[in-house]
Amino acid sequence: MFEVDEDYSDGLLKYPEIEKAFIGPVERHGRAPVACYSKRDTLDIIQKNFRQTAVQAMDTYEFSILQLDHGEATPMFLDDL
Repeated sequence: MFEVDEDYSDGLLKYPEIEKAFIGPVERHGRAPVACYSKRDTLDIIQKNFRQTAVQAMDTYEFSILQLDHGEATPMFLDDL
């Protein structure tokens, strides 16, 4: 369902399906920046694009996105609900 943009020229691993929820890079001392997404916008995108209820969108977010592990490059989500 959710794929990773393997050709990331800016050095950030991104999820094309939720591109509009992208906020920007998050910096951490001693580590490479990672992509940061808005949780609120991600849930809205899931509801609209995949025609899901709020509950279904939360399940998709928790099980299909939040649990993805790409090591140090794994994107983060800002809990802006």
